[in-house]
Amino acid sequence: MICSYLMTTTIETRFFRAGVGTVIYNAAGEVAYFERTQNPVGMWQFQQGGIDLGEQPTDTLWRELLEEVGLTQDDFESVHEYPHWTTYQPEHTKTDETKSRIGHTHR
Repeated sequence: MICSYLMTTTIETRFFRAGVGTVIYNAAGEVAYFERTQNPVGMWQFQQGGIDLGEQPTDTLWRELLEEVGLTQDDFESVHEYPHWTTYQPEHTKTDETKSRIGHTHR
């Protein structure tokens, strides 16, 4: 006897995008921030980027710095990691059920 059945599961598809963010500064206290070239174009922000599946935050940091601004580990005197994840959820995602990405969480 063969028994087959279809089982369905509801999966929560709203998520926070995991990423890394950087604050780059020099001995004079000058801070680097960058103008976006992608949506939303023209906005200014600290360098940041998303963590790829299976990637460690430190690996994301160096990959994103190279890809986005052309910097490598050799360009830095020191690196300090914030010990906690920070999370941001824009107000409109709290009530708009059509949004799959509801915010960002960065290390």
